Amino acid sequence: MRTKTKNLTSTYNLSRERVSWSLFGVILGRFQFASNEINRRYAKRITLESRLRQAIKNDELALHFQPKLDIATNRVIGESLLRWKTRDLGPVSPLAFIALAEETGLIIDIGRWVLEHACQTLKGWQSRFEADQNLAVNLSARQFHDKGFMDMLFQTIIDSGIDPKGLTLELTESLLIDNVDQCLLKLSKLRDTGARLSVDDFGTGYSSLSYLQRLPVDELKIDQSFVAGLEQSKPSRAIASSVIFMSHNLGLKTVAEGVETEGQLEFLRSHECDTCQGYLFSRPLAKSDVGGIFHSTATS
Repeated sequence: MRTKTKNLTSTYNLSRERVSWSLFGVILGRFQFASNEINRRYAKRITLESRLRQAIKNDELALHFQPKLDIATNRVIGESLLRWKTRDLGPVSPLAFIALAEETGLIIDIGRWVLEHACQTLKGWQSRFEADQNLAVNLSARQFHDKGFMDMLFQTIIDSGIDPKGLTLELTESLLIDNVDQCLLKLSKLRDTGARLSVDDFGTGYSSLSYLQRLPVDELKIDQSFVAGLEQSKPSRAIASSVIFMSHNLGLKTVAEGVETEGQLEFLRSHECDTCQGYLFSRPLAKSDVGGIFHSTATS
């Protein structure tokens, strides 16, 4: 009788575990099977989320900056990139924590931290180097749709004292084509702050060109997947040159991402792309290492 009860208990616990992991699989949007590997991944995710919730409080977040080069003038501008370095685990890849922050809603507080520190940095650059210094900040879909975002943005610009024309807000193409009419209203309000608007990863979504002419944006960023193929792929060259041509005819600037070779740069220069960024010029730099680049540009 004791053995039978034990077997029934084991069966119940096993069934409960299977149901639990089945629900976990539904949450992830795919079927899962109970295994030690899933246990390990789930535990890692829970730990990462818990640590991420404390990252701002523990002063573990930092901004790095990717220099961008104006091809015509050799003027350097920048893009802010978020980095997270835990005290005991070391650096955590943005690929691992940005999506998690988006899913859990932590991106709202983290995004506020990024915007505040980016504006503080930009104010320093505008005061120390050139008044027309520019810094780009990436916005997530959850930030963009958050009810409190607009008020927070306006207040951050006021508190920092920046010239808002030097702030560029980058939004992905896929974000902008979701409920276009609502996005148009929000984009107009963003423009009211004085900031510039950029469409990131252009060419990777499914937007209609008819929407593009309605969007109150200032620049398009050519996705690095097209830039990577400029020296080998005729379709990549055709897409990149078409985006540049179309942008200029719409009165928009173009930025090429992921430029790594002189051949890619030469193609972009010959087709009058406005700005390039990538490892050919510089890897992302810590704040303490960026000043020299702007200083040399300002005095050249």
